[in-house]
Amino acid sequence: MILGIVPQAYFDAHSEQVVESEDRIICGGLTHYASHLLQKCFCDMDELERSMQRAITALRAAHIPPSQHFRTVFLCGNELKSDWLISDLGLRLLLINADVSNPQVGRLQVEILMDGFDPLDHD
Repeated sequence: MILGIVPQAYFDAHSEQVVESEDRIICGGLTHYASHLLQKCFCDMDELERSMQRAITALRAAHIPPSQHFRTVFLCGNELKSDWLISDLGLRLLLINADVSNPQVGRLQVEILMDGFDPLDHD
């Protein structure tokens, strides 16, 4: 967290800019939209939300702030819509926690594990 490395006197004088900079750094790693996943991998919003809740629970259990991997955003077009920006790790956690009866999800889960899985060293 940036706030931990900024001297208090500077933070007091420039808190808005410091918080905005921290927000930009966090959002820089959020490169996926939940709405795209909804179109490609999830049957409906309820399934996506269940998967997201499990992913957030996993992050909290690992003492990783969910806000670094999931962020609500609002998109303007013809109407104002809410969406989620998601990091690469957040995307993987969503897919791992998704319904495996969906063939697309099952294929992506296998891909994630084959490409990005480092086996644990056992004694």
